[in-house]
Amino acid sequence: MQKFDILNVGIGECGCNIVNELINMDTRYNGLFLNSNMDDVKRLKNAKDVYIIARSKGTGKNRTYGKQIFIEDRKNILDQVFKYETQSIINFYFGMGGGTGSSIAPALIKSLKLLKINKIINVICVIPGFNEDKRYRKNALECWEELIKLDNINSFYILDNNKRKNNRDINKEFAKQFDTFMSMPMQEKTDNVIDEEELGIVSSCKGATIFYTLPDEKKDAKVALAIAEKDSIFAELNENTSICKYLGISINKENYDYKDIAKQFKIDEYMVSAYNKKKSNLNLVAETGCKLGKISIELLEESIKEDEEDTKEEENTSVDLSIGFDINTKQKTKSVNNNMNEEDIEEKLNNDSLWNQFLDM
Repeated sequence: MQKFDILNVGIGECGCNIVNELINMDTRYNGLFLNSNMDDVKRLKNAKDVYIIARSKGTGKNRTYGKQIFIEDRKNILDQVFKYETQSIINFYFGMGGGTGSSIAPALIKSLKLLKINKIINVICVIPGFNEDKRYRKNALECWEELIKLDNINSFYILDNNKRKNNRDINKEFAKQFDTFMSMPMQEKTDNVIDEEELGIVSSCKGATIFYTLPDEKKDAKVALAIAEKDSIFAELNENTSICKYLGISINKENYDYKDIAKQFKIDEYMVSAYNKKKSNLNLVAETGCKLGKISIELLEESIKEDEEDTKEEENTSVDLSIGFDINTKQKTKSVNNNMNEEDIEEKLNNDSLWNQFLDM
């Protein structure tokens, strides 16, 4: 597998930002930018292939509306993906808290399964921070529940906005880490060299993938990994992250011995490695095929419960300000199709026959 063998699909503002940063690293990456609002995309210099979902100007953080506009425009959206015929791997990038990425990404991935599209699918998703609005965090919980039900996802790369003050720093760091990982076959060879075929196997292994960036200066392997884990931009999944199916190591040989690093892990299959050709390259450790866990998701849920408890306390001490008016103030819910409610949308997304009919469209 080479860099141009992957179709990198950014969905929503967060996902498009990450893909833009990835192409900044190397223009050989393919990027497809899907969004519901042109304003989120037009400032991205690498957004050459852009599709704005028809008749939408954003989702207003409303996942139900996001699913609805996907259903309405699904043929055009899927056509954007299908035009990349030679790419065998599709990486979907999206934030789990917004309205566009968190709703359309799971729906799009499910549609590829229903349409029996034979592609390897990986997801790069971002958990919102505890300090972000409650709506973002609730969206993330809903999105997570949908993602874990999809059995056509190979690898989960789960990033966490709690790990940096500036969310855009996470986008840049991940892009640099991923590019270092993808560049391993082009680096200086070690005793257990990684080739392009192995890179495809390792990078798309079922389960979770976690990157660690070791310190630039020389340190003991155990100490370096402890520092890297503490500074990681990845979500916390389970208590034991030292168990993996594959391990990839790309390091400066003057500072680290890849064999010492490998001893810190329990590897089910095998380890591959490379030496950096430039001192400016990251010292990267990539775990793949890790057990998918939910610690960060549960912490996110807990933060919502705490906020709601605080709200209840405020409500209990509030003054009744009702004026008891008898005017009809109801308005229609924003919708592409006023005949579709939330139940209709879910039914259509879960109706396999709908997608079978779509095969003949």
